[in-house]
Amino acid sequence: MRAWAKRHYRLLIVLLVALDTIAIFSAATYTLFVDPHIDPVRRSDAVVVIAGGPLRLKKGIELADSGIAPLLIVSNPRGGWAYKEEARHLCDGHGARRAFELICFDPRPESTQGEARAVQRIAAARHLRSVIVVTSYFHVSRTRLIMRRCYHGHLAVIGTPLNNPWKEPFFIAMEWPKLIYAETLNRGC
Repeated sequence: MRAWAKRHYRLLIVLLVALDTIAIFSAATYTLFVDPHIDPVRRSDAVVVIAGGPLRLKKGIELADSGIAPLLIVSNPRGGWAYKEEARHLCDGHGARRAFELICFDPRPESTQGEARAVQRIAAARHLRSVIVVTSYFHVSRTRLIMRRCYHGHLAVIGTPLNNPWKEPFFIAMEWPKLIYAETLNRGC
């Protein structure tokens, strides 16, 4: 084989490997963060809302109001999370009377893992056998992973869209290192 043909052949191999890598990464991103597996919603002991966008809280309240669960558990951190004002309003007892019981908690640490630990404690104290966790679509896969490590009852995780879809690529990009960290260095509850 001539030298130029060998170079072209090597370049073609490198190009094919790069294209395969991009295709695999794109498919994994889509499956994990854009269109993750959403569990079916059925009657449960509690609905848990993970801190984040306001559509999460709205969905959690809708589920509890519809009678899916008699208990709504809301992560209400004191930090700068997106729905903090709506959650504070709800957790401070303002607004309409609800047909469900409400528990608000401040996760320590302020992370999905801190929220999972709090859910574990509340579930043990309340003997909760099933919970529905509400988060955003991009966060469903990592939430399910971390919650399963802490909560051992029936777990359903559902997602909501972001109220600003232009931010989704940023949040998806941030989920990759967080998921890798949760799968490698931080495997406990």
